[in-house]
Amino acid sequence: MKKIYLLLIVAGILSSCGGVRRLERKESIRIVPAKLDLAEKDYEVEVDYSLTVPRRYVSHNAQVVFTPVFTYLDHKLPLTRIVLNGKNYERMERRKKRLYGIYPDYSDAVKLVATKKQMRIDRKDVVPFKSWMPSSKLMAYTVASCCGNKERLISEDLMAEGVYYMPPSLGPVRTKIVKEEMIRKEEGTAVLHFPINSDFIDPAIFGNEKQIREMKDFVAKMMRDTTITIVNIIVTGVASPDGPYDFNAKLAQQRAQMAKNYLITQLGIKGELIKTKYVAEDWDGLRKLVNESTMPGKERVLSIIDSPVSDAKKDSRLYAVPQFRYLADNLLPQLRKVIYEVFYVEKEQKEIIVPE
Repeated sequence: MKKIYLLLIVAGILSSCGGVRRLERKESIRIVPAKLDLAEKDYEVEVDYSLTVPRRYVSHNAQVVFTPVFTYLDHKLPLTRIVLNGKNYERMERRKKRLYGIYPDYSDAVKLVATKKQMRIDRKDVVPFKSWMPSSKLMAYTVASCCGNKERLISEDLMAEGVYYMPPSLGPVRTKIVKEEMIRKEEGTAVLHFPINSDFIDPAIFGNEKQIREMKDFVAKMMRDTTITIVNIIVTGVASPDGPYDFNAKLAQQRAQMAKNYLITQLGIKGELIKTKYVAEDWDGLRKLVNESTMPGKERVLSIIDSPVSDAKKDSRLYAVPQFRYLADNLLPQLRKVIYEVFYVEKEQKEIIVPE
């Protein structure tokens, strides 16, 4: 007797959860009109349609979600969803809310409980017009789920093909050509290196002389050009990650200040245009240099740099490996530097046609 009772329960569950499969065999939801003619008006698009849901379309234990979406390449603009819950499905959602506080977010949807009778649902969505809409398609996706099973796409319908758009016209007017100033931003970058534990700009090391000359030429050219206005210069002092953090932070700040003073005294830049920043320990820069180097055993050094320990521990571990001499001679000096960035606007003359 118990076995028969258990089989009846299992059969009931299986039959109740077959709602999605039965849905696929039923007459589908009908969209009226079958194809919409959409047009832009006052930079908006009005989508006016009706849905006819057949009798007994949604079983008691199923949910059907109808979602219209404008789509073109990577652009997507969904309209209002229509959610139809079977009687038991709706009861299940309310029970979850009462017991666990879990309830689906239907804030952007029209939510209805399905009935046994044929249902008619009227919708009107008004959405902002997008420039890609004339080439788009309005697709409708009907998705069903039953008894907590995964969602399944039941149908995919084309509601409209494109949006009619007539660009505004000025009509027959007289025109003239004027010159408009176009503002744009660019930046220049140079790298100045420092000896260990020093904030003195030495032209003789690491190509500083070439960098200083290029920086002078670059700034002088901008200062001579009447169509260019310097907005600001950002100077960043950088220290290598070897040594105590507090000492490196102070050193990086001093390097930035020295470079700022150099720009003021040697190049005649106004002090209020120069802002300073600093990087106390350039671990990211070190990792990049190690990764690009031909240093033997660099995987061990990279594992130390990437290890989840404090920077102080990383520093002490680097001192202990045989590769530290290579780091000290070849890579760490490249991280004792100042980077400057010049931001400016250039007024470019561009001819445009405008109505008189």
